[in-house]
Amino acid sequence: MNNKGVTLTSLVVTVMVLLILASFAVYSGKSAIEESEKTAFQTELQIAQNKVNTIYEKMQTGDTSYNDVGKDISNVDVQQQEKIKTALSLSDFDGFKYFDQEELKKIEIDNIKQKMLINFNERKVISVNGLKIGDQIIYTQEQLKTGTYNNNFQNKNTTSPEFNLSKQIFGLTGKVTITDIKYYKNVGKGTIKYRLKGTSAWNECIGNTFEVTKSGIYEVQIIDAANNESQIKEIELVLSNNPVLSEGMVPVVYNESTAKWEKVDQNSGDWYDYGEKKWANVMLNDGLEFENDGKTIKNEGSMFVWIPRYAYKITEGYHSSTTGKIDVKFLVDTNNYTNDNAKIVEYNETTTSNYTKFPDGYVVHPAFTSNTAAGGWDKEIKGIWVAKFEAAYPMEDKTDIKEKAESGFYYPVFKGQRYSYNYISIRDIFTLAKEMCNGSNPYGIGEDSNSHMMKNSEWGACAYLATSAYGKNSEIYPNNVSFEGDRRNIADNPVYAITGYSADISYKETNEAGGSEIGDKIGTSSAWYTEAGYNASTTGNIYGIYDMSGGNWEYVLTLFLTGDDNSMSYSSSFYDSLSNKYLTIYPTPAGAETTINISTAYNAFGPMYGDALWETSARTGENDTQNHAWYNNRSDDDLNAGEPFFIRGCEWAGGESAGVFSFNDISGYANVISTFRAVLTVE
Repeated sequence: MNNKGVTLTSLVVTVMVLLILASFAVYSGKSAIEESEKTAFQTELQIAQNKVNTIYEKMQTGDTSYNDVGKDISNVDVQQQEKIKTALSLSDFDGFKYFDQEELKKIEIDNIKQKMLINFNERKVISVNGLKIGDQIIYTQEQLKTGTYNNNFQNKNTTSPEFNLSKQIFGLTGKVTITDIKYYKNVGKGTIKYRLKGTSAWNECIGNTFEVTKSGIYEVQIIDAANNESQIKEIELVLSNNPVLSEGMVPVVYNESTAKWEKVDQNSGDWYDYGEKKWANVMLNDGLEFENDGKTIKNEGSMFVWIPRYAYKITEGYHSSTTGKIDVKFLVDTNNYTNDNAKIVEYNETTTSNYTKFPDGYVVHPAFTSNTAAGGWDKEIKGIWVAKFEAAYPMEDKTDIKEKAESGFYYPVFKGQRYSYNYISIRDIFTLAKEMCNGSNPYGIGEDSNSHMMKNSEWGACAYLATSAYGKNSEIYPNNVSFEGDRRNIADNPVYAITGYSADISYKETNEAGGSEIGDKIGTSSAWYTEAGYNASTTGNIYGIYDMSGGNWEYVLTLFLTGDDNSMSYSSSFYDSLSNKYLTIYPTPAGAETTINISTAYNAFGPMYGDALWETSARTGENDTQNHAWYNNRSDDDLNAGEPFFIRGCEWAGGESAGVFSFNDISGYANVISTFRAVLTVE
């Protein structure tokens, strides 16, 4: 039968074919649109990338015209920021700016629909809204398989990156910052790595800083995205105990450009650096005044310098008149170990072969220990504060506070260019030094600062650190200035020495000030704050301790028993037959005469260490044979009996004999050429 109509089956088939053809057409159209959008997206990013590369090269030559283009990142919706950071695994947008069409025109990019985030220094370009491809939103060229981010540029560069290093010290932690990083010819930032010199494994630096807890020299290198390696740079970190502060102590640093001291945050990391011979300094409140900025010091307070707990080794010149060498290792907290695990040993008759050689290792300096017999405190301590200058009288024409302590003596000041404190006996020094931290003191310090008269061990702690790599490590010039009695101080005593001056290397004999004003120069001698004056500092710069060579002889609260009861008349305020944290009693030879002098006693001083005496001299002498200590310093004895106390450093007229290793004996009386120095042990 001839059927002219369309069957139901053929109709269904026809409809299905048409639907299939239509779906192909829709799919092909959608695919074409997506590909077109992808091409446009990629093209716009590449146009922007090429422009950013050009701007980067200009910026490397010093062009700053692009510094102010772009808007703050806050112009991008916060939720969108988080989406981008998540997609690209970014922690932040440091260095990025927001560019809408208006801002893009400022860098000569026009007719682009996208808004972008751009970082010129890292040559990064990010689309703000991105492009959805499949289930993923694409924001950068790197995410595209066909992305060409900088590929054409990386292989053209063979110039290594450059950088600088800076450091900050936070006690037993050191922080290194990699600064001024410069990459060349469109190469993106690379990997920063570091290691302790002498080790093989490198550590990767996260960001531009790293922290360490071990002293030593650290090597730093950068490898850029084109695998160009920078030179390896080195930086030394010397870590020591953070200074322990008491109330009334103001941390200060010296501003070289203004030639003034400034208050500094104790936690800034810029207060001190013993590796750079920058010892921690503080000022007290006696006369301290600030400029209007509240930071710059207008009038100085008494100054003290921190000596951190350390162990030492005399590598040359032990018990010799030949100037030797001292190596120092800073210790961790109140422990007897270093952060580089140096060998720590005992100092005794066995380890020294009967005091003829230094032990095989480092010895903890006794000033920081609980060994009172050797000059220690009554507990293990992290360090001590030592007066920057020998004691001086407050001066009438200065801002010094002029008050008397309960003992009837003027509170001393520890400042440069003041009349050295004389005419005071060792008995009264002991009392006055302890009164410095009483409730009504002018310094503002608390009783926890434990002010006291310096001991031989504490003198030695300063002298040894000064003779190490962390100090001047050469002869400390004497303070040779004197008024020779032409003037009188506030106590109506004749003035002799003046604190804070340095002799000239070519002239170490006495410079008599006469009618001279106290200024930058007195004769050939220079004030402590001048470059020439630094020669009298224990660091060779302004951060050290002064007047330890010359000035006036300095009493230390250390004695040996002479057998002469009369000689002990000046010790009534402190002597109790045994050493304690304030007083050190030295041994005397068995079988010695009833009345002895320092020459007789000297041979029994071997067990005493860290005091810049037995270890740094060969013997005592008199008259023209008196110089038997390091740097040809004076180890004098006038052979008079009944002089049980030590004085250190020599006086202004000492000439070549003056120095940190000089010592002599004295009866303890008040006289014109003897003074003292205070120490603070903050608990």
